[in-house]
Amino acid sequence: MKICVTAAVTILNSLKKSRRTKYEMDNFLRFDFSKGGKVTIYAEFPKGMQLKGRKLGQWPELSLDIAREKRTFFLAYVSLSDSLWGILGALP
Repeated sequence: MKICVTAAVTILNSLKKSRRTKYEMDNFLRFDFSKGGKVTIYAEFPKGMQLKGRKLGQWPELSLDIAREKRTFFLAYVSLSDSLWGILGALP
């Protein structure tokens, strides 16, 4: 990840942009690279899932493995919540 951050900072400085976003589609993660070398990790879901993205944390405090675990927990929580609302909505 450190190599990616260094490359992103170099690219951002040459393009004169403040940040760049990359996606890990398999795990629904979005990485925002900033000029200052900060990487913010978000859980980003497809529009069809109708879930709002959530900030998971910043690298290096948040490793990629922990970000993937948080995303899995968030998906499980939201699906459980939707199921409960569906059951409650069906009650007379």
